[in-house]
Amino acid sequence: MEDDPGLLYKSLNHTWSPIIDPVVGTIYILSAIALLVPYFICIQIMLTDSTLKESSFFRIAIHIGVTDVFQIFFNSIVGGTLTLTNYHGFWINNTSAAIVGFGWTSCLAVAHLMAFNSENW
Repeated sequence: MEDDPGLLYKSLNHTWSPIIDPVVGTIYILSAIALLVPYFICIQIMLTDSTLKESSFFRIAIHIGVTDVFQIFFNSIVGGTLTLTNYHGFWINNTSAAIVGFGWTSCLAVAHLMAFNSENW
């Protein structure tokens, strides 16, 4: 089987049909809104309840919640907006992906911290 020299170019410059982009972008944004509304309610409860503020578990959970909110925003809201506008720019796409990757990595570290803190629940 021979290598197709245009295959890489075709895969890097692939675009969907103009009919599909608005549907996918709208699904991204609506799913983000559906996830963010209860998330903000949970974070607000954890921030305002005085008994939860004393627990180190809930302080760690708030940090995880904040990183998850950033990930949902940059993955779904920004991704949905870029899909709706059919934007293929290098810097915004890669910056958004880097922020999501950073959020995932920091969430992973804080989840390990929560696991080590399991005796204080």
